[in-house]
Amino acid sequence: MQENMTEETVNPQESESPETSGLPLPRDVYELLKAVFSMLYGQAWQNLGLVPNPVTRLIVKDLAQAKTAIDCAAFILDKIEDKMEEREKAEYRKLLSDLKGNFVLHSQTP
Repeated sequence: MQENMTEETVNPQESESPETSGLPLPRDVYELLKAVFSMLYGQAWQNLGLVPNPVTRLIVKDLAQAKTAIDCAAFILDKIEDKMEEREKAEYRKLLSDLKGNFVLHSQTP
């Protein structure tokens, strides 16, 4: 016996997209990944307990989440740096290096 399977369709005019939400569209996947890198970078600083959460204004230290954010940001940078100019690549590497250094420093202190 064959079950009837129905496909759920989404009307693109009814769903919220970046165009309708007011968010700028990335030009390509590399620009999108730069934005994700920036989000992970900011989240890592929060999880290191060095920057308050902008919504709750609380400082919470969660080194496991900080490490995951740093590792993911490093992975993304590895995938996109061939598409970056040298100056931009150096800036992103410096950001990541500073973040990793702070992780080491703050993971050694209670």
